[in-house]
Amino acid sequence: MELPSPSAAQVQQTGLWLIEGGRPFAALAAGALATLTNVRTVMLTSVLVLLLSATALRRSPVRHLTTRDEGDLR
Repeated sequence: MELPSPSAAQVQQTGLWLIEGGRPFAALAAGALATLTNVRTVMLTSVLVLLLSATALRRSPVRHLTTRDEGDLR
């Protein structure tokens, strides 16, 4: 799906809001996991989650999206 320029800023801001809004929950989950196990386990889990998300993006159709010129809003 391609978005015209006026919507691009809104989409970017919404994505940023979702990412930043999830940080307190991630910190809470990491703290709980560190309490139950140890810091090494939390770090390993964080790396695995990061690698899994990168792999999911790499295999998704997002990778094949293209952009149009600013003047072409069809």
